[in-house]
Amino acid sequence: MDDRTNSTPPDPSEPVDPDGPPDVAPLSRRIGRLAIIVAGAVVVALGLNAVLLGPEEPAAEPPADSAELGISPAEMPRGALAGEPAPTIRLVMFDGATFDLAEHVAKDGRPIVLNFWASWCFPCRTEMPEFDDVARAHPEVQFLGIAVEDAVGPAREFAEEIQVSYPLGIDESGAISQAYPHVGLPTTYLINGNGTVARQVQGQLNGRLLEAMIEFDFG
Repeated sequence: MDDRTNSTPPDPSEPVDPDGPPDVAPLSRRIGRLAIIVAGAVVVALGLNAVLLGPEEPAAEPPADSAELGISPAEMPRGALAGEPAPTIRLVMFDGATFDLAEHVAKDGRPIVLNFWASWCFPCRTEMPEFDDVARAHPEVQFLGIAVEDAVGPAREFAEEIQVSYPLGIDESGAISQAYPHVGLPTTYLINGNGTVARQVQGQLNGRLLEAMIEFDFG
């Protein structure tokens, strides 16, 4: 038997039960349309804002000098030997030439950037090419790199690999290392042309800061 024959359509004349189930479908459709309208208004507002204000400007970066230096050489400590005669240095470098500090002061007179490094020192590997750039730009300054706390073989291999233009050697006896206090590597000493220590710098230097120190201490 077909069930449709037993179904009775609702009588439109009968009153609607106010406590009956609400008509959910029309309400959900109205909410959906309202959400679409609100979303469209937001998109339009954002687009108008972009047109009026233009593209967002990137945040301004600090000047290169302040970003790289961070501090003035005048504000940096000079180290325990500052103002004292630089300890004796006499060393045969890897290129076969002998560097004698006393002879250099007497006959050459250029100020010296003395850098202590080692083949196992990762910051030295980063620092020394920057030192080389500064050395090439400042021929009026003598650069010198001395390996300390290192073995001859690895130090010589490192020197051949790094290929800086200034002389490199190794302090095999440890005498130079003991005469120039340092805690860790790299360590750099700036020595005036008259043979006095201008400053000691503990830790890695970038080229910009080294340039500033050369200008401040030797200028």
